[in-house]
Amino acid sequence: MRKAGLVREPLAIPLRQAKPPLVLALDVGTSGLRSFLFDVAGRPVARAIAHRDRPVRTSIDGEASLDADERLRATASAIDETLARAGRRVGEIAVVAFSTFWHSVLGVDERGRPTTRVLTWADTRARAAAAALRGELDPTVTHARTGCTFHASYLPAKLRYLRESDPAAFARTRRWLSLGEYTYLRLFGDARAAHGMASATGLYDQRLRIWDEPLLAHLGVPSAALSAISDEPQTALRREFARRWPALARVPWVPAIGDGACSNVGAGAVGRDVAAIFLGTSGAIRVLFETDDPPVVSGGWTYHLDARRVVAGGALSNGGNVIAWLRRAFPTVDPAALWRGSLDGDGITALPLLAGDRSPTWNDAARAAIAGLGLASGPEEISRAMLEGVAYRAARLWT
Repeated sequence: MRKAGLVREPLAIPLRQAKPPLVLALDVGTSGLRSFLFDVAGRPVARAIAHRDRPVRTSIDGEASLDADERLRATASAIDETLARAGRRVGEIAVVAFSTFWHSVLGVDERGRPTTRVLTWADTRARAAAAALRGELDPTVTHARTGCTFHASYLPAKLRYLRESDPAAFARTRRWLSLGEYTYLRLFGDARAAHGMASATGLYDQRLRIWDEPLLAHLGVPSAALSAISDEPQTALRREFARRWPALARVPWVPAIGDGACSNVGAGAVGRDVAAIFLGTSGAIRVLFETDDPPVVSGGWTYHLDARRVVAGGALSNGGNVIAWLRRAFPTVDPAALWRGSLDGDGITALPLLAGDRSPTWNDAARAAIAGLGLASGPEEISRAMLEGVAYRAARLWT
């Protein structure tokens, strides 16, 4: 396998240079949210990019959650801004594409209102539930079938945790959705789970490409409580949103898929011999290729982009979130400037596991540690060690 070269995103272009048809693209990340306008050549329009960022809510017990309705309002506001900047060219938008972070879940009641907050991939409160599942079911067999191990980031542990921690909310819940599915439920009145989202839940049979009935039966969750799996676009916005965005009322909206799979496609890393390395809030190394025989990745995972193509690799729980933590902890330190100096020989070693660990250890109870501090150690030395730790963890994925 050859390593993919560095791929730079094309420079944004002025609206007047954009060639139709246009695509409105939404990217809802763990903490960042962006709305773009792309032309037929895949070039982003510079002045049509809208940002609506918000950090996750965290707590010492491992919470990393979001408010679903706040993110819905933020998404709608970002769309408003992009459409306003598109001006008269909104009529050239032919499709809306949507990506969100993988492994999110929230419950909704019979009226479609949230019964829980959105648990993100970084929420480790389900670590005891994951440990219990490892004792009750064969992790190796389950991993081979679902592509996922038992870990707090995946839905089997999350659903068990929610049942045990808030049984009243669990009992009120009629459906379990990703954040992307919830957004579409509110926009269209119904939602479906794309293969590129369902396959990363830990509840999906990678070969049969359906919800995994044995695991659902063990959890006591009927498949009817999950969205139908389909990559078919949705159309016909609900009246409230059709009036708000008449140009988008009848165009197809592609169901939300995982941002990791989108990252490979955007970087051109498609094929068995090309790997993409990604570092955002979290990090990953992934390959994406077409197959009817999904691989079982030791120490890693296997998901789908769509019904025909798999995306496989390993993931880091700690990437850009480490930089954000350093900026809060040491506001006088510029992480980018650390690489311009030399701090060799400072003797500090850091495990930057602020959000637990995923590949290859899958230790959701892991926490960060710093060793080798001395009287001369300061914020710059600690920050440098934490960033080096992220780099070493990424290198470990590759090996």
